[in-house]
Amino acid sequence: KTVRNNVSSILTKLRVADRVAAIAAARAAGLGASRDNAFRYLLFTDMGGSTRLAQDLGADYVTLLKEHNSLVDETIIRNGGVVFGSAGDARFAWFSQAADALLAATQIQQRLRAHSFPGDVEVLVRIGVHAGEITDHDGEMVGLALHETARIAATAAAGSVLASADAISDPLPAGIDVLPGATHELRDLDRPLTLHPVVGHEAG
Repeated sequence: KTVRNNVSSILTKLRVADRVAAIAAARAAGLGASRDNAFRYLLFTDMGGSTRLAQDLGADYVTLLKEHNSLVDETIIRNGGVVFGSAGDARFAWFSQAADALLAATQIQQRLRAHSFPGDVEVLVRIGVHAGEITDHDGEMVGLALHETARIAATAAAGSVLASADAISDPLPAGIDVLPGATHELRDLDRPLTLHPVVGHEAG
């Protein structure tokens, strides 16, 4: 009975109907494959102005953060991503396909804009998308590409997506435009990166 209850809880959290669908979702996310020195498409999100929101909303900020985290995580998972790191409002995820990472990034921005948060406040996140090798070291993902992705997100304006040239898929997913890039010298990094603004168009 305990096992059945735990399985039922897992299926609910994954939003799937049965164990077969759960296995399919896990394989689509890349689980079960070796993650040693794996080349991945990486996404990092960070909420802009979170300190001000926490100050202005008081106890309602906890509700806002819960809704934000749930929306971001759900969008990442729905696009085949794996959330492997988090700290407060920040999220780190990896994808097997560049197109999936770009779709997740633009859909996160669209869903945040459409969502009604406590206090009717606007929640804006900076998102960076990059590509590179990461390694599973004692259950923790490490690699220079992670630091680069975080720096890319920090360069983005609140409410926008910046992607490195390495993370741009060809062809692009429908409904996504990549604007001309610019070269950026990122803090603590030896090499400059060409970063492109990525915008998604609302359906319909």
